[in-house]
Amino acid sequence: RFSLGYFGCLNNADPEQSKKELLALLQKPQVQNDYKVLNDARSHLGAVYVNQSLFDEGLEVFATVFQSAKSQNDFYRMSLAKMNEGIIYRKRSVFGSSMEAYIEGLQFAREAKNDALIATILQNMGSLANSMEKFDQALVYLRESLEIHTRTKNERGIAGALANIGISLKLMGQTDSAIKNYDMAAQRFKQLGDK
Repeated sequence: RFSLGYFGCLNNADPEQSKKELLALLQKPQVQNDYKVLNDARSHLGAVYVNQSLFDEGLEVFATVFQSAKSQNDFYRMSLAKMNEGIIYRKRSVFGSSMEAYIEGLQFAREAKNDALIATILQNMGSLANSMEKFDQALVYLRESLEIHTRTKNERGIAGALANIGISLKLMGQTDSAIKNYDMAAQRFKQLGDK
């Protein structure tokens, strides 16, 4: 039953049930002996903790994932762990630590040559920079994210980047440009059927 989609959906619908199943799954010898499944299950558990605002537990899980991935030179999972650490610090409004974790995660994502992860982290960094009122820097991150999503033809990613760029421009007082970006984002979300 272990799959990304299953636990992702279960976490949104019933995080307690998701946590229970993941904790049971992590006890199974076949899982403990499979590096990828073990760390993906840990990452899902960390996401459940974040969903439930159990941030210390989430940080502990992602630190474990990071150390395990580091021992395997698995830049992809190292990046995911650092990105999730950044998300937790952002939720705690510890913006400096959040940005540090995102920057590390971005470096590992570049090592992994994973465009989707690079673009996602850049969007997180852009959104965080907006919260820190560093709007020019936010635009640098968001425009790179948009370029990657455009090159890889990720329509949802393009729409998200355009919307976030609109936020930066709005906060900078560039209302007309912001509205243009919001309109382009809305058109794409409409085409995707995303209300």
